[in-house]
Amino acid sequence: MEEIKELKERVTRLERKYAKAGRSSSGRSSSSTISVLNVTPASSTARAEVQAAALEAPSSSPRYNGSSEDELMDSVRHLDRLYDVILHLLTKLFPVDYILSHSVTGQASNQSRAAKPMFDSTLYGIMVKVVKTKFPQVQRTAITSKVHAVQKHFKNKPKK
Repeated sequence: MEEIKELKERVTRLERKYAKAGRSSSGRSSSSTISVLNVTPASSTARAEVQAAALEAPSSSPRYNGSSEDELMDSVRHLDRLYDVILHLLTKLFPVDYILSHSVTGQASNQSRAAKPMFDSTLYGIMVKVVKTKFPQVQRTAITSKVHAVQKHFKNKPKK
């Protein structure tokens, strides 16, 4: 009986989490959640159904390295500077090694250096979309400039 109570609390927390993200709890009505939770926990299949219901996540929005576009927008809501937003989004979407080893254009900076590969266009595009939504007046060149500044920040940062 204690397991059912814990699972009900877990489902409630997950429903609140998804409601905060601006989605319906999981595409089900609350009555279907209750009916799933009222199954007696005697059988292992009933337990599995309850656990699956608790872990079910809506698949309505695409995920970008574990974050939806709404979650990315929400994560930069409190940031006011363009540099801070780009730093946050880059580190959320890409590992630091990837940020250092890739470029925005994919072109060589000069003839003596080999060209770095381009950032993943889907992830970089979603980053630009979030930045442009937060700062509608910003030009793409300013975004590129701040990406270069973030790369320089990581390049000069001492490794631990």
